[in-house]
Amino acid sequence: DGVARRALTVPILPEHVWRDRTEPAAIGGIPVGTVTDALVTNNIPPVGSGPFEFVRNTPRERLLLERVDDHFSTREGTELPDWIADPALDALSVRVVGSDVAAVEAVADGDADVTGTAVGASTVPRIGRAEGTELLVRRSDRPYVLGYNTRRAHLSNPRVRHTLARLIDEAFLGEEVLDGYARPAVGPLQGTEWYPDDLAWDDGNPVVPFFGQDGELNVETARESFREAGYQYDDDTLVGGSA
Repeated sequence: DGVARRALTVPILPEHVWRDRTEPAAIGGIPVGTVTDALVTNNIPPVGSGPFEFVRNTPRERLLLERVDDHFSTREGTELPDWIADPALDALSVRVVGSDVAAVEAVADGDADVTGTAVGASTVPRIGRAEGTELLVRRSDRPYVLGYNTRRAHLSNPRVRHTLARLIDEAFLGEEVLDGYARPAVGPLQGTEWYPDDLAWDDGNPVVPFFGQDGELNVETARESFREAGYQYDDDTLVGGSA
């Protein structure tokens, strides 16, 4: 079942259209790393392979797709598993709105059936108050990550990075800033069977515990950590240290 599920849900793309779009993209003459032309091309005319075909679009306003009756998943007599069975829609109209609040209002007012992208935590009360709406919640696979450019001066010092990490109360951010819709973790595998037990978040970050409590930073403790890393303070300005 796993093999069939993957085989029948991976997009099938026309090679003659996409093979020339596999080179790294350059925007304004500047390469953009691992991004390829396939991700930045306008794809005109649009080419797809799913059960819906492009009909028309109004840039930054609306996109209309209609069902393809001759697609293998919609063709009569085709026996497929329930999870890829004949789509129940004749057409799909996607409207562009200015914000997640506007998207929720469109659903609540009956102008749309579902939001196409995730909505922020601030919209949850509106969803709860509206009749006939349902909030779908799932764990995101896109974590918020604090990273450092170790090629820059001072950030190459692990003691500096260690101290900077302890200035952030991840649990407080998850609860207060993201309204409880985030869980603090030491690594991106949190919530999976591959997450080490010794990195479990019990009473705080087990690797770089916050210099304070409940979002309030203990400034003197943080200053002392920078001093131990080889830095000094000139009034309130951090100075010195080795790169």
